Amino acid sequence: HVYGEAARVLQFKAVCDSSPVNAVAQLGDLMNRSHASCKDLYECSCPELDQLVDICL
Repeated sequence: HVYGEAARVLQFKAVCDSSPVNAVAQLGDLMNRSHASCKDLYECSCPELDQLVDICL
């Protein structure tokens, strides 16, 4: 989880710096993958947070 999360931070910054047309979709995908990693690999989520993510999707 930790190395993957660090890579996602760099990817997030790269998207922000380059401002592509689909930046919002790319950033959303990175955030979704971050939550999935926290939940499944690092086991640091909770039902309330999982529900909030589901509502936002």
